[in-house]
Amino acid sequence: MNLERTLYNLGIPLSSKEFLVALVILTATITTLLIIFFPDFAYLGIFFPLAVLLLLDYYHGLKVRRVEEELPRFIHYLSSHPHRTLRDVIRLGTKGFGELSREMQGLEKMMERGARPSRLLISLGKRLGSPYVERVMESIVMAFRSGNTDELLRNLSEELYFVHELEGERRSALALQKYSILVSASFLVPFVLGLVTQLSRSLGGTNTTVLNLIPPYLLMLAFISGSFLAWTEGKPKNAPIYILFGGVVSLLVYWVMTW
Repeated sequence: MNLERTLYNLGIPLSSKEFLVALVILTATITTLLIIFFPDFAYLGIFFPLAVLLLLDYYHGLKVRRVEEELPRFIHYLSSHPHRTLRDVIRLGTKGFGELSREMQGLEKMMERGARPSRLLISLGKRLGSPYVERVMESIVMAFRSGNTDELLRNLSEELYFVHELEGERRSALALQKYSILVSASFLVPFVLGLVTQLSRSLGGTNTTVLNLIPPYLLMLAFISGSFLAWTEGKPKNAPIYILFGGVVSLLVYWVMTW
């Protein structure tokens, strides 16, 4: 994760150093409040900075994905509308393409200040950290330099639609599996364990040693399920997000059930 790039792309007006200082102060404040009011859960304060950084990374990834999803439609639009230069490409992209249009609007402002359109387009993928966007923008620039622009853009549009359809099918196939595992590991298992614990207490059969093993077990389950989900998606960097979500939510569900 490139924190400086992430903050810039998300429109957060702080340098990475300023953001980290603010995060440390906020973490200390939250941990102190937990120690005072909820001492049994004071350790959750340790996870706060990790959660913030992971959420930033998640929303940045979401922004990049939205830009990528608009590219097939944008290329198709380019191939069917009049354009003469790369300046026209940037101007045509400033409206009607969601997150991509917002990025193009920024490029248009820099272009008006004298920046070269070709460099701006190629830099878009690098700034977003997306090899996919970078390759598409390089293809657009090469198409205009070749002189056979219309045909190359039509071919590029067809290829992008094909790739987009394959990716959509893959995501649909993984969605059911992903949410089934998340719900089971984060809600159902701690709910059942909490219910069993309450019944055991009401019957006077509480075993403290066994009960103390349940939170570590839930954390281990969150680690295994989160790692497996990230592996099946082919996105290892998502593992900490799934692990953190599963661990915190399962502990909270168990705590509510046994309160």
